[in-house]
Amino acid sequence: MLLEDVLLAQLGADKFKGLWTGSTDWASADVTTALTTYAKVLTYVNTDHSSLSWDQAADYLIPASAGAQPKAAMTIMGDWAAGEFDNKKFTDYGYAAAPGGTGIYQALADSFGLPTKAAHKDGVKKFLTLLGSAAGQDIFNPYKGSVPANTQAGNPPADAKQYSTYQKWAMGEWKGDTIVPSMEHGAAAAPSWKGAIETAVTSFVATPDVPTLQSALVAACKDAKVCK
Repeated sequence: MLLEDVLLAQLGADKFKGLWTGSTDWASADVTTALTTYAKVLTYVNTDHSSLSWDQAADYLIPASAGAQPKAAMTIMGDWAAGEFDNKKFTDYGYAAAPGGTGIYQALADSFGLPTKAAHKDGVKKFLTLLGSAAGQDIFNPYKGSVPANTQAGNPPADAKQYSTYQKWAMGEWKGDTIVPSMEHGAAAAPSWKGAIETAVTSFVATPDVPTLQSALVAACKDAKVCK
């Protein structure tokens, strides 16, 4: 996720989307610059980052006790972090687009499916219809921390859980920003391509070498049959 944010900041929305269609060259100077920036950003992360889950990392923003300093100043995370903070009654935080990402909304969609062999298909279809409706999303999303994909949603009943201040801000961004897909969350690249990138990035975090990482990213795109 962090690498994608740095690539977005350097490339902009159109060139970033081009990484996943073959119209942007992974070997380009812009990507080299982004990877160099990524290496610098990694010098500021907490030393135990590889052993933490996303929610454990987010907990570093929450002071252990009144008056105490949190362990971290910021985290770059999806809006499910807002749901996590809300669940833990933590409200003393701010939010902003990742640096260089103003006007760009990187998106993924959690979804509910209908299994082929479902025993009660009609009931599932009714449930899915509810989930896709504005009313259904206004029930679900305030708890999840996310924004509703249904643009008619946004007004829960007065006696229901309401959208947070963050969610209201994010809904405005969703409606006005340029939408780009997330590789890490399965919206931009096939699983095998995503896996190859993750392997390359894991090696890079342990031994930062920009040319090696860039060569691996170029090879991964070719193996995915997207780049020539």
